[in-house]
Amino acid sequence: SIPKERQNLQLNPGYLQIREDLFGRTDDRSVLKSFLNKGYKLNLSYSNLSLHGTSGGPLLDAMGQVIGINGGPENSPISQSQISFGYGTPSSSIVGLATEVGIKKELFVSTDTPNIKDSEINSLWEHPLFAIKNPSANANVDELFQYANQLWRVRKFSETVDVLEQILKLDKDSYQAHYVLGLILSNEDDRQYEKALDAFDKAISINPYHFQSWKSKSAVLHNLKRYTEALLASDQAINENNEDMSLYVLRSSILLQLKRYPEALEAINQAINIEGLDFNYFIRTYIRYLSKDYAAALADSNQFITLQPDNASAYIVRGQIRIQLKDNKAALADFNQAIKLRPNDVDAYTSRGHLYLNIKDNKAALADYNQAIKLQPDNADAYTSRGELYKRLKDNKAALADYNHAIKLQPENALLYFLRGTYYDAVKDNKAALADFSQAIRLKPNNFADAYYWRGNIYKNLKDEKAALTDYNQAIKLEPDNAFAYHWRGKFHHDFKNYPAALADLSQAIKLEPNNANAYRQRGDVLYQLNNYQEALADFNQAIKLQADNAENYILRGIVRKELNKYQEAREDYNQAIKLQPNNGNAYYWRGEILYLLNKYQEALADSNQALKILPPNDIRPLVLRGNVRVKLNKYQEALADYNQAIKIQPDDGDSYYWRGNVLVKLKKEQNALADYKKAIELQPNDVSNYIRRATVLYQLNKYQEALADYSQVITLQPNSDNYVSRGIVYKDLKDYQAALADFNQAIKLQQNNANAYYWRGNAYYWLRDYQAALADYNQAIKLQPNDANSYYSRSVVRYFLIDYQAALTDLDQAIKLQHNDFSNYYWRGFVRNGLKDYQSALADCNQAIKLQPNDALGYYCRGVVYQKQGDDNAALSEYTQALAKDKTFAAANAKIGYIKYERGDIAGAIQEWQKAVQLDSDLTGPQLALAVVLHSRGEQQKALNMAQATLRVDKYLADVEVLKQTLWGTKLIAEGEKLLAHPNIQALRVKK
Repeated sequence: SIPKERQNLQLNPGYLQIREDLFGRTDDRSVLKSFLNKGYKLNLSYSNLSLHGTSGGPLLDAMGQVIGINGGPENSPISQSQISFGYGTPSSSIVGLATEVGIKKELFVSTDTPNIKDSEINSLWEHPLFAIKNPSANANVDELFQYANQLWRVRKFSETVDVLEQILKLDKDSYQAHYVLGLILSNEDDRQYEKALDAFDKAISINPYHFQSWKSKSAVLHNLKRYTEALLASDQAINENNEDMSLYVLRSSILLQLKRYPEALEAINQAINIEGLDFNYFIRTYIRYLSKDYAAALADSNQFITLQPDNASAYIVRGQIRIQLKDNKAALADFNQAIKLRPNDVDAYTSRGHLYLNIKDNKAALADYNQAIKLQPDNADAYTSRGELYKRLKDNKAALADYNHAIKLQPENALLYFLRGTYYDAVKDNKAALADFSQAIRLKPNNFADAYYWRGNIYKNLKDEKAALTDYNQAIKLEPDNAFAYHWRGKFHHDFKNYPAALADLSQAIKLEPNNANAYRQRGDVLYQLNNYQEALADFNQAIKLQADNAENYILRGIVRKELNKYQEAREDYNQAIKLQPNNGNAYYWRGEILYLLNKYQEALADSNQALKILPPNDIRPLVLRGNVRVKLNKYQEALADYNQAIKIQPDDGDSYYWRGNVLVKLKKEQNALADYKKAIELQPNDVSNYIRRATVLYQLNKYQEALADYSQVITLQPNSDNYVSRGIVYKDLKDYQAALADFNQAIKLQQNNANAYYWRGNAYYWLRDYQAALADYNQAIKLQPNDANSYYSRSVVRYFLIDYQAALTDLDQAIKLQHNDFSNYYWRGFVRNGLKDYQSALADCNQAIKLQPNDALGYYCRGVVYQKQGDDNAALSEYTQALAKDKTFAAANAKIGYIKYERGDIAGAIQEWQKAVQLDSDLTGPQLALAVVLHSRGEQQKALNMAQATLRVDKYLADVEVLKQTLWGTKLIAEGEKLLAHPNIQALRVKK
């Protein structure tokens, strides 16, 4: 061009800079404003000296082609010298503008890359046209600045430094010289950042209000990754000049590196408020993308494309955003447009390849990766991307070859080692994976959190739990907002059953990454282990919402629904899992479990068989399930064979011994069963089921003390209401009624709506002859569980002893309605009807009891009582004899025979029967009091009195003559008894009617 001050055409050499540097380097708002003018876009930035009068001059490349038109310089003079970059409009914009206004298009824009070597370009700097005249020996500061200004524009940076140092010798307090020296030292070729910082600090010490020095210092600190210091410097620059858009851009980029996204967003918003440049929208797009605000990021990318409709990179970015928004179709359109605009853009092909990979179009993905490699054979990212595809296709040889080639191209690239490490992890080569992750960490020890948590996973695989946890902790220390680091540490804690720690980590992972289905699934399993089933269900629901095609989500939700007794819903989940993944053995196993609980044993058997076909041979769960199903089908020997096989495969599995013990009980092999329960307890000392089952068998074998010890251990492990009830029942059989009562009280304290606890406490009060308290508990048990036949039965017995026969009859009628085949109900109704003097009905009930249980003594005893009440003692004696023939230990029959003998005058025979009755059953108070009466009639008053008092302390109701009549004492025995009962000490023990 022809400068204003000269008459001749002049060529000024220079170099193009990265266009986006414009926004970090310019301080001239007028230049930026003109950038937005729709007809005049300044898309070129270059070092060429742009003197006054040169606007409109052509910009030529090394081949002499016109690449644009000069617009002008940034207004940033130093000591009379214009040191700034020039800005111009590219040829494409000029041609496009001409087309818009209807001018015939005679020119075209070539997209071919000039065929010229770097050595040829470098030689141009020495051409006489670009020769720079040396200043005179006595040049002043301004002349030296002009000379330095020409040197740096042709990349003669070392010579520029020499000139600036010469200026500082002439004027050591020239902050401008220090400032420019810092700029030159920090150029992209030399990058002498520490020396540059020193120069900026000297400039600031001389002129602390020079915001450009603060700005440049901040930029250098940013390059050094000293982000906190960089932020302080940028803030100081803004303090000196709060209208410079580029300062807010710089501040935003620093905050971005610090991952302080809300503040970064605020800074870029301030920049946009000053000037809405396309690049600012691009930065805000990136911030919002990292903040996972994809909708807002999309809006910004749209604005960016409005400002730069021919920018291929803009479409690539928008495509990435649309992938996050699950709009794959629109993303594909964006990548296609990027390739259309820039057919040789490697990033466009790799990005489209990633999309194809995500939608499982492996063939298209491979074609794109191949094209990227063809365009740029030394592009390591393209090789790693193709390696990822080969890994998915299980082509391990090809995958490894691509990873290796990528590392060969960039041996210092930590990411490449990391990616190859993930490949080795996938093929379970832990040693090689460990080496690669360690190498990645060596290359980036303080800035690669992902490598640490992946290496943590490898250490976990290698059973080095301490090293694994150390790596997880380090990953989180480096990146406190890394959701995956928390996720994997949470899984680590889960696998080692540290559920509270796992819950905390997985909750943090979800907080950081709310759309991470895996984190919800993992946390759901933790909540399941902690028995928080409703919360677990909510997590699995969310996992399914985010990842509806994952069979594992449905399996886990089904497991939780099983625990919530939602068996049909659980079954539906397993059906869906099998639909999604027909060869998922776990799904068949768990569906078999549900079918087992739904009593659909044949279907459960089919599922257990299918699970056995699919799952590994060492997975014994379907074997155990099949054994359980076969037990329900009464195929005990086949079930036993399944449990035996399970134990053979896994001899340390406690559950298998437990279940085998159960089937051995069915086979009447109680001792073998006890041996299995013992083994199960050795293997699983904290599993209450083993103790409960062994206690049950010991109880059935009348080994009450051993059963008591087991139930005590059960309560130690699981002190719940039902377990106290179970131990209380054992205390009852040990005749320790007070201990039984204490356990039932505790059971009710723990669970006030436990009907079974009230029922058994009522029984305890009954054994203690506290009939009113027993009645109250039976009432409560019936209120809580109105269809429980046992409670009606027991309440009828208490009402019988309270001589409330009509109410007792009502209860027994209800008990028989609920449980019509229980002979005990008929037995007691016979007694009640006997009390009501409905002898025929009473005999009918006794006969029904005998019909239901012909070998039980109770029915015959019942019939004897009815006959005795009617005065037919011979018939009664016959029935009592029959009862004793069925059960020689049936003491109540001996007592009744004694009463008949006494009335017949056979006092010795009566005494013999009563003594035998008491010997057989010490709880029988009737014969004990009868013996006391005999002693009293013989004059052994004190002995009789002591025995009577002891008996009545156990059963005060016997002091009532009506109760004695109910017990079938005859008139003679009652007459003698009244004499004893008249004693004042005995009267004090009587209860109110």
